[in-house]
Amino acid sequence: MTRTLPLTYPAPVRRLTDPSPAAIEAAAVTLVAAFDNPTTRACNGEASEGIDIVRQRATLIEAIIDPRMEVLVIEEEQDVAALVFIIPPEFKRRPVDSLAPHNAALAALVTPELEAVGKKLDTALAQLKLDTFGPAVNEMYSIGRLATSPGHQRKGLGRILLDVILDRARNENRDIALVTPTPSVRDWYLRMGFHIHGKLDIELRVASLSSRRLMKELADIKGNGTPTGIALVSADNMEEWVFTIQVLGDETVYRGETFALRIRFGERYPIEYPEVTFLAHGQYKPPMHPHVYTNGHICASILGPEWSPVLNAVSVCITMQSMLASCKKKEWPKGNDSYVARAPANPKHTRWEYHDDTV
Repeated sequence: MTRTLPLTYPAPVRRLTDPSPAAIEAAAVTLVAAFDNPTTRACNGEASEGIDIVRQRATLIEAIIDPRMEVLVIEEEQDVAALVFIIPPEFKRRPVDSLAPHNAALAALVTPELEAVGKKLDTALAQLKLDTFGPAVNEMYSIGRLATSPGHQRKGLGRILLDVILDRARNENRDIALVTPTPSVRDWYLRMGFHIHGKLDIELRVASLSSRRLMKELADIKGNGTPTGIALVSADNMEEWVFTIQVLGDETVYRGETFALRIRFGERYPIEYPEVTFLAHGQYKPPMHPHVYTNGHICASILGPEWSPVLNAVSVCITMQSMLASCKKKEWPKGNDSYVARAPANPKHTRWEYHDDTV
């Protein structure tokens, strides 16, 4: 199977293709700074021994001159602020002496000892992925390293690089497999929409139908926007999004009001409908409506028997906007107080009765 690498990348990302000493040194410094710390060494054990400039230089040169791999970087003030290794499907490590015409440069940096360590780690990692994912792992992309220099962290640079890989995987309908034993790194990937897979609690992949679908929905929203009166205000992960909704027109009883709709997605979305509530705290209050309770729970058949997998997050917002637009009188549902007093935290656990579709 072959693939065509993109000729351009979204700014400020570029592909590192220069194996010059200066370029290698800058990237190697970032790798060492990001990975050579007590937490990583404690989690990786013996595998992390010898994390130094020499080893990282060797790794970078191998990746840069192997046309099957990509090293993407973001540079700030002449520093490599962040970088990522993208490993393509069906990738197998080549012997160093096969990577002509750069044999001389490699021979000086990739010592037999380092190459032996690399082969040992690659073999163990490949077997771990095969045991966890099965033969399907050969069809997945892998993230070899994703590192942000300590001085450039918390700027969203890692997310920018990850989005490039996610877009690639989504366009080719592939999954992404990676292994990370570091708890803080694992938690970051979970927030980015990855899922723990396997018994080891360190195998992660973007493999669920939910993640794929939501990445497509988010791309559609970014590319095409949302309907008038509806805005996406929060989509930091693939588990919970928040939209604001305004009802249009001068005749609406909600003129000038803005409501916030929270949508939580389960792993079986869109086969199963999401958890949808109006926010009832902070600057937002739920709309006073016969089908909306003061805790934000909503009684609507679209969030039950009339749900269809062809619907999406924006469809839900449009339905809620239409439901509010048809309301002629502000009032809470009958039995609001008793329901709120005993309501489950998740409205999907409520047995709703749908008998009034006039508002």
